[in-house]
Order: sequence, then C-alpha cells, then structure tokens
Amino acid sequence: MIEPRFAFSTETRDKKENQDVGTAERLLMADGAFAYLACVADGVSQCESPREVAGLALSALRRAVESATLSQLTDSTAREQWLALWSQNLTSEVKRRVRDGFSTLCALLLFAIPDGDELEPREWGLISINVGDSSAFLVSPSVEGCQSLRPEERGGRNSAAGGGIIRAVGMQLSPLFDISYRTFPSDFIGWFWVGSDGVFNFVMGSDLRQFCLNGEEPFRKLPNAVLDLSLSAGRASRRAKLDNATVALLGLNVPEGPTPTKTMPPQPNRETKPRKPNRLLIFILTILAVLILTIVGLVIYYFVSGSNASTKIDDNTVDTISMEDKTEGPNVIPSEKKPTALPFNQSQSSTNSPSGADNSNSSLQTPTAATLPIGQ
Repeated sequence: MIEPRFAFSTETRDKKENQDVGTAERLLMADGAFAYLACVADGVSQCESPREVAGLALSALRRAVESATLSQLTDSTAREQWLALWSQNLTSEVKRRVRDGFSTLCALLLFAIPDGDELEPREWGLISINVGDSSAFLVSPSVEGCQSLRPEERGGRNSAAGGGIIRAVGMQLSPLFDISYRTFPSDFIGWFWVGSDGVFNFVMGSDLRQFCLNGEEPFRKLPNAVLDLSLSAGRASRRAKLDNATVALLGLNVPEGPTPTKTMPPQPNRETKPRKPNRLLIFILTILAVLILTIVGLVIYYFVSGSNASTKIDDNTVDTISMEDKTEGPNVIPSEKKPTALPFNQSQSSTNSPSGADNSNSSLQTPTAATLPIGQ
C-alpha cells in the first residue's frame, strides 16, 4: 500500500494578520488506524476574534478524529452521532471563550478500510465536512473535470442571496455542519484539495487539473504553485485588498516527485547534449579582445614613433657640425695660426728684399745647407 501524501501552505496576502488556520497531517485514531486530515478554518475578518474561533474549530476536529474508530466513521448512524457530539462541544467552547468571532470550516478525512485481517485496504473512505464558503475539490484521471466534494447543505445555505456568510462556527447555537461519506477503490488515483475563498476566488477547476495531471511539480510544492497562481490572478483583477489564502492537499496513489514524460524517459547513463554557446559571453570576449589589440597597437605605434624622432634629432646634429666645418667664406674670420719656422737665412733674405718685389722666387735665391760654408 502506498501511504497517502499530504501538503499544506498559507499566505497572509494584503491583510495585517492571517486569520486562516489549517492542517494537512496524519492522525492516529483510537483503534490504531491512521486517518489523513486536510482542513482549513477561515476566520471572518469583520469579527473581533476570528483567528481564535478558527483555531478552536481546528482543534476540536483534530481531537474528534483521534477519539474516533473505523467502525464509528463507516457506519452512517454512528457517524452522525460522532459529528453532533463534537460540534456541540465546539459551539459551547466558542461561546464560553470568545465574545465576538466566527469562522468557516472545511475538512476532508481519508482513511483505509481493510478487507478483514488483510493489511492492504479493500477501499478508501472519505468524509467531507463543511460550514461556510470554503471549498473542497477532487482531481483524478478517472474523473472528468474537477469534482466538488462539498456535501449537500442539509442545514441551509451557507451564503445569503446578496452575499455574506449566514452559517459559520460561533454564529448560531449549532454550527450546522454538513457531512457526506463516499468510498473509492484501493487503486484509485486522486488529489483532494481543501482551500479558503482567498484561493478559489481566482483559481478554476481546470487550473487544479492542469497542476495535478501535468506531472511537472512535485506533490509537496503543489499548494505553493496554486497559491502563486491565485495571487497573480488576484493582482491582475485589481482587487483593493486580497484575503488570506490557505490550501491543504491529500494525495491517494499519486507520485511524490515530478512524473517522467513518455517521450523523455529517465536515463542515468545518457550522454548530455553539448550546451549552446553563450552569445553574450562571446560578445563580451570579442570586445575585450578588440580593446586589447587596440591598446597593444597604440603602444607599438608610439614606441616606433619615439624611436624615429630620436634618430632624426641625431642626424640633424651631425649635419650641423659638418656644415660648421665646411663653411668658410669671405665673412668668416680664420682662426689665428702660428707661423711656420723658417730657416734663419731665408727670413733674413726676405727682409732685405726690396718692397713690392715678388717673394715667390725667394726660395730660389736662398742657398741650401749644402752650399753654405761650414761654420757660417
């Protein structure tokens, strides 16, 4: 036997305080059997103590389940007596402890009915309890659409014609709970939803069916997904203030995790496909490469330009020095040079030569050392 699953989620929304209370849990009954409870109690905000009444209603129902037996819940007469007893006690407790407070109550109780001494259940029993405007729904692949699980209102209508709740816990001498009982085969697959009006004012049955049957979300996250949808739809409707929202969920023979698709079965050793390149990363790397190349090019350009400039300066310096050496014109004053020493007789002969005579032949008239007498 696959044990039923349960999940729960709630939100305060735009209210200052979350006046909803609820639960999704497994309870041990008096005869040792397990029961799975999904319950939402929504306090009426116009009252002074709505949350306190909602908490009392949930506590009373939980104690009633823990004190019950399978035989008591499966027998119609015993079931009616069981409901009347704890609901009357709840009314008395609310009147004694709370001066002004009302609350709705919507609950589903799921339990296995064994086949004699067999451990496996023959079928599953489901009790639905309701007063007020909270709702319960069933989604199943074997059931068309989304089926309401609220019992027939034998105690009267929950809401007035013009709106507003006329039946709730603490509003009358008896809360006038409606109750119904049905059974499901042991292999039945179903999602059992319970929620306050803050959820189902914006979520339709087709939405619930899509969440349950598409198999994309794990079971424990389904309440959160439904609350997210109802919140976005509520914002889109431009409501002035959104009410508290609460969801409790039971699952019978449903998977815990996402359901693998038929086209893509799980393959542990399957090779992963190569990831597509990140275009943004490629673009950024390209820009960086261009910038780096540009910077390197500028550095090389300035380095070469600096080398050429220094070479030109050296060449100009050499040319200037050369020009200074070669430039000797009429306006240039020659540097003073020491006269070359001449032989004594040559200088004397030059001195005795008549003025104005050409001295170019003076060397011819000067006797050489070979012709001079020794000792002269």
